[in-house]
Amino acid sequence: MSKQQGTPGLGALPARNTALATTLGIAQLEAVVEPGRIAPRIALRASSDRTRSQFDDPHAELGLGSHDTDDRIGADHLELELADARLPGALALEAGGTLRREEAELHDAGDAAPDPAPSRRLRASAMLGLSFRPWQGRVLLHAGERWERLDDALHAVGVGGVQQSRNVERTLRAPQLGARVGLGYGVDLKANWSKADRPPDFLELFGNQGVVLGNPALEPERVESWDAGASWRPPPRGALSAALRWAHFESRSRDLILYTRNSRSTVRAMNISSAQVSGEEFELQLGAGPLRASASLTLEEAIDTGDVPYWTGKRLPQRPGQEGYAQLLWSRGWLGVGADVYALSDNYLDRYNRYRVDQRALAGAWLSLAPSGWPVRVSLEGKNLGDERASDVAGFPLPGRTFFVACESRLGPNPR
Repeated sequence: MSKQQGTPGLGALPARNTALATTLGIAQLEAVVEPGRIAPRIALRASSDRTRSQFDDPHAELGLGSHDTDDRIGADHLELELADARLPGALALEAGGTLRREEAELHDAGDAAPDPAPSRRLRASAMLGLSFRPWQGRVLLHAGERWERLDDALHAVGVGGVQQSRNVERTLRAPQLGARVGLGYGVDLKANWSKADRPPDFLELFGNQGVVLGNPALEPERVESWDAGASWRPPPRGALSAALRWAHFESRSRDLILYTRNSRSTVRAMNISSAQVSGEEFELQLGAGPLRASASLTLEEAIDTGDVPYWTGKRLPQRPGQEGYAQLLWSRGWLGVGADVYALSDNYLDRYNRYRVDQRALAGAWLSLAPSGWPVRVSLEGKNLGDERASDVAGFPLPGRTFFVACESRLGPNPR
C-alpha cells in the first residue's frame, strides 16, 4: 500500500508545501492442524510488516521547524496457538505463545539535530486459559492470564537535539475472568473482568511527524475494567428476526495513554496519571426478509481523576460522550442498496477542555450490483452526503461530500 497526502495547516491557513507519504508492506503465513482424536487444534502464524513514512515541511508551515524525515518501522511476529474443547468434565483449554521483534530507524535531513540510533523492542509472551461449560453449554465460566516479557532499547531526539535513550526490561501481566449464563427464551447474561498492562506502541513512541508527534518518555498504561450486560434474541418468526443487547462498562486507569493536542496542527500521546471511564452500550438488530436494520448507541463518561488541579474532573481528550450509528440495508439477488448515519457528540482536544470539537453527523449511501452469471461486483458509494464541514475527534478536517466507485472480481467455480 502506498499513500501520498498533504497535512492540515495552522487553523484556517492551509499548508501548501507540506507532504506526507506512507508505504506499507505486509506478509502473512498461517498453518492450521485441525484436532484429531487425541491431538488438540494447532495454529502457527507468522507475519512481517514494514512501514516507511516520509514527511516534508521545508518552510516550517506547521510551526514545528523544517523537517524532511524518512522513518522506517518494521516488525516480525511468530505465534503458536493450541486449543482443545473436548477435555473431560466439560472443560476446554487454550494456550499459546508469541515472539515479536520491532525496529525503528528515524532519519530527518531537514533539522540540524543528529539522527538517533536505531531502536528495537523484543517481546515474548505466553497465554493460558481454561473454560468450563456445564449443562450443555448453558453456562460458561472462563479464566485466563497472559504473561509478557518486554526488552526495550529505545532512542530518540528530544528538545534542543538532546539524545534520549531508554533501556528497560519489563514483565507485564493480564489476568481475565468471564461468565455467561443462558436463561432460556433467547436471554443471556454476561460479565467480564480484566486487569491489563499495555506498553506504548511505536506510533505513540515515535509518531509519524505529519500530525502525530512521538513521546519516547511514555510509561505502560495499567487498566482494570469490568462489564456486565444482557442480550435477547427471540426465535425468528418466518422472515422476521430481532436481537437486542445492552452492557454497562467501567474502567479505572493508571498512566492511561491518550492523544492530546500539542499544537494547532499536531497531537502527542501522553500519560494520564489517573482516569475513570464508565458508560452504557445499546444495540438493536431487526430483519424482515431482504430488509435489515441495525442501530447502536454508546453513552460514555471519561473523567481525569489525577492530582493536578487544572485537570482533575475534566473530560478526557478525544472521548465523545455519545456515539451512535444506524444502518438500513436491502439486498436481493444481484442488487443491494443501503444507507447509514454516524453521529458523534462534541469532545475536547486538550486536558484543560479549552479546545472543543463540535458534534457532527455524517450520512452515506451505497449501491451494489452483481449481474447474474458474472464474476464481477460493482459498487457505488457516497460519504458525507450532507457535505458537513466536520472534524474528526483529533480536530482535523474530514472530507466533504465524496463518491467512490469500486469493481471486484473473484475467479473460481463459485465466484459469488
